[in-house]
Amino acid sequence: QQRMLQLCLLVLMTGALAAGISGCAGGTYGATTPAAVGVTPSGTTTVTVTATPVLGSGYTAQSAQITLVVQ
Repeated sequence: QQRMLQLCLLVLMTGALAAGISGCAGGTYGATTPAAVGVTPSGTTTVTVTATPVLGSGYTAQSAQITLVVQ
């Protein structure tokens, strides 16, 4: 039963992460003219992704750094 709870929490967290990422896609970030709307500005950035386990599960938090390059 604990395994099923962990699976449900994993599914919920994955859904929340997907919703959060898709929520960041809109807007006019970096746009200076109407022609630039929807254009992603070029550059490099590093994003840290951290997975935090359920308390008492015996797992430890894991982090990974991802470098995003837009050309």
